[in-house]
Amino acid sequence: MLNASLPFLSRCAALGVAACLAAPVAQAATISSTFDTGTEGWLTSEFLINSPTTGLPTQAATGGNPGGRLVTSDVFSWHAFVAGPQFTGDKSAFYGGMLSFDLRTNFTTGASPNYPVVILYGTNGQSVQGRGVYPGSGAGYVNFAFSLDESAWQTHVSGTASVGVAPTQGAFQAILGSLSSIRINADYYSGDDSYDLDNFTMTSPGGTTVVPVPGALVLLGSGLGLLGFVGRARRSKA
Repeated sequence: MLNASLPFLSRCAALGVAACLAAPVAQAATISSTFDTGTEGWLTSEFLINSPTTGLPTQAATGGNPGGRLVTSDVFSWHAFVAGPQFTGDKSAFYGGMLSFDLRTNFTTGASPNYPVVILYGTNGQSVQGRGVYPGSGAGYVNFAFSLDESAWQTHVSGTASVGVAPTQGAFQAILGSLSSIRINADYYSGDDSYDLDNFTMTSPGGTTVVPVPGALVLLGSGLGLLGFVGRARRSKA
């Protein structure tokens, strides 16, 4: 009777192992705007304050890096791109990840000062800035990238471009957990400058890793146990 059951038991064991190997996989979460088909909810506004007054950028189907791009001209006193609603709210899961984007200006001049290039505003009234230098005319798209932890950011005083200090971990996480807006500097230079934005991306930490759920672990143990039992039974028969 046992010998007749061995093929069936073998199939059950194989199915158990296969089901476990097909268990859910945890992947790095990514939110991005590539502007290939529209403005994706982005706006323009003031940069150094979290102003509710907004304007509308323009989407261009070509000239991006590659594909489409978001375009704006200097309207506000310190002009900015404002990220779409998909980038606001509770983004605690992105702590330790990355924020990056490609920026280009038409302005023909030298390298800019080390200005704030992106500001994260929290609903708690606090904000942090990531600073960077735009290389100047002819640079094309420049990639700016900031790790989403306190090491890459400085405190920001509303209405100023002053250098800040490193925020505490708790302060940074509080802002990331309640984002009111993200604003990108689109006014590096004095004068009539315009800017293109592309590939704005937030990525959570980590890569792709297999995460067995408890049920899958039980299934794996059962499958391996059955395979061992079948192997021993076959050796006994021989």
